[in-house]
Amino acid sequence: MRRFLGLSAAWAAATLVSVLIATAAVGTVRGRVTEAPSRAAGSTASAPTTVPPTPSTSPSLPDTTTTTLDPVTTTAVDPATSTTSTTVEPPTSTSVPDPTPTSTTTPPPPTTTPSTTTSTTTTTTTTTLPTEIRSYDLVGGTVVIAVGPGTTVSFQSASAKSGYEVEVEHRGPSKVEVEFRTEGHRSKFKAEWEHGTLEIEIDEEDDD
Repeated sequence: MRRFLGLSAAWAAATLVSVLIATAAVGTVRGRVTEAPSRAAGSTASAPTTVPPTPSTSPSLPDTTTTTLDPVTTTAVDPATSTTSTTVEPPTSTSVPDPTPTSTTTPPPPTTTPSTTTSTTTTTTTTTLPTEIRSYDLVGGTVVIAVGPGTTVSFQSASAKSGYEVEVEHRGPSKVEVEFRTEGHRSKFKAEWEHGTLEIEIDEEDDD
């Protein structure tokens, strides 16, 4: 479009220049023709000499150079129909292989071995020997002792007869001593373990 406008402007300028040149040439010719009769009239007034008529000659016009411009070929472009076609290459499709299925194997549950707890109970059996109760009668009273278990002896009781007093000197566990007293008489009881044997002693004494 810009090229077309440029060519049109150049052609119009050339035409205008040609018209101006032609107009200037025509004006020059007209001036010369008008000046010639005026001079002839002056000469006639000053001298009444009959001058043969000068043959009328047409003045020669200067050569006019006409420049013929080649017509500018214009191509009308419809902006609405002007289409810029761009070739778009089709997208390249890459074939992605299907993912390989992954198989997850669940490990078997751990095998639990029942723990066997062995408890050992040690039972100590103590053989308890029966306690033997023994009773001894004296002049002054009665003594009761317990013999066992093992080499033990313990005092249980003492009963004094009328008029006697009782005194317990040892109550065990290895020896028991009891004494009954009254005026003129004394009863003494003694039980003691010696070398694994229980020794029993009873003394009856009169006081002098």
